[in-house]
Amino acid sequence: MANLLASAELPVVFLAADRTIKRFTPPATRLFSLIATDVGRPLGDITARFSDPELHADIDAVLRTLAPRSREIRTGEGEWYLRRVTPYRTEGNRIEGAVLTFADVTAIKQAEASLREMAAELERRVDERTLELQAEVAQRGRAEEAARAEHEFLGTVLETTEALVVVLDAGGRIVRLNAAAERTSGYRNEDVAGKTLWDLGLLLAEELPAVRAVFERLLAGETPLRWENHWVPHDGKRRLIAWSNAVLRDEQGGILHVIGTGVDVSEQRAAEDRLRVRTEELALLHRRYTASGLAAMIGHELNQPLAAIAGYAEACLQTVRGDPRAPEAIVRNAERIAVEAVRAGRFVNGLRRLISRGGPELRADDLNSLVRSACEILGPQARRANVRQLFSLDERLAAVRCSAIQIEHVIVNLARNAIEAIVGAGLKAGEVVITTRRTPEGMAQVSVTDDGPGIAPELAEKVFDPFYTTKDDGVGMGLAICRTLVEAHGGRIWAESGRGGKLYFTLPFAS
Repeated sequence: MANLLASAELPVVFLAADRTIKRFTPPATRLFSLIATDVGRPLGDITARFSDPELHADIDAVLRTLAPRSREIRTGEGEWYLRRVTPYRTEGNRIEGAVLTFADVTAIKQAEASLREMAAELERRVDERTLELQAEVAQRGRAEEAARAEHEFLGTVLETTEALVVVLDAGGRIVRLNAAAERTSGYRNEDVAGKTLWDLGLLLAEELPAVRAVFERLLAGETPLRWENHWVPHDGKRRLIAWSNAVLRDEQGGILHVIGTGVDVSEQRAAEDRLRVRTEELALLHRRYTASGLAAMIGHELNQPLAAIAGYAEACLQTVRGDPRAPEAIVRNAERIAVEAVRAGRFVNGLRRLISRGGPELRADDLNSLVRSACEILGPQARRANVRQLFSLDERLAAVRCSAIQIEHVIVNLARNAIEAIVGAGLKAGEVVITTRRTPEGMAQVSVTDDGPGIAPELAEKVFDPFYTTKDDGVGMGLAICRTLVEAHGGRIWAESGRGGKLYFTLPFAS
């Protein structure tokens, strides 16, 4: 990710929700006095090389409303930037901060200045020529030629600039498109002159009301007014245009023309989006590797305590079995402690082998017995939640080839999620049904269904993604681990949407 940010040419600053700096691209140092050790410091502590009194208020507004904010800023060196503040979203669509991007619009400002200068120069020369015509009627021919030359000069400037220029009258009718606007829109100037911009089909229907509102605000005197909207040319490829608008008026203040100067920023926005997506992908990859390393470390650290528990439990058993006065309940509990410690140790060892890229230790086992054992483990939780665990098991089902402890873990996880879904929905009681059967494809299938709220269609594919969770206190790894375990056995796991939770997985038979 460091290489990606280092190669970015756009000044970008990533902020956490508490307004501290998470990371930034090298060009950002042109606008802020940033060094590598500033990561983690509040943005307000960093000196900016531009004046932007509304920056922190816009950041607060974006984090509060999730609506992007944009403003123009100017550096001490005379450069202009379009500063945008947008929400920073994770893959799970959670807001974790804000992203500041700075697009260099110096060329647009220079184009605006040139246009104003040309308009002022044109008006000045027209005024001069008007005075000359009044005083020198005999020189009318030369004055007309000079006016035509001025018109050609302005036309030449408009046709050679790379900026899009659209000239409208006060009614929104097109007066002129320059060459750049013709190329981008796909329309020729002579074909659209006199037609209203709204009727060309060039604008998106959902953006049309907002564009007309901008035009009305221009007529009302709010100039210059900046705006972004899409054009859809004949080729159907959307283009995002950033507009800077101006209004030309006559001496009495009447509106002559509304002039829009635009720059196609589609590629710039696409580059920003690609950078954001790649940043999120790299962050997720880092979390996955971190989780794998953490799981391996935990497995290593738990192995010895579990072995000690099993040893002490066995020693306890030997002591109480030799004492005829020992209560039977103590013997049973000590036996259970030993069994569960060995079971946990087997699971940890299996998980460590899986993380180290070794396959699970597989052997033939009775799938129905694993279901019953898993439900026994969840019995206390189910009773506390007033949830009944029901079975529909195919007793003729052949043995499956699996690591018993890992598949038992998968069943426990799926059934526990079903119980928690019922409780989370506020239901006072519920049912979890576990079914086993043989599929037509020759696989053993386990289904876990409940009468809770179910899974939304858009989430059915996401629930098995690492770190995806709908629980406030969840980490999003339970179902992801289940998928890893099932797929390591040569099976498949999936969810179905609809009323009530429905999760399934398959395993190959031992034969």
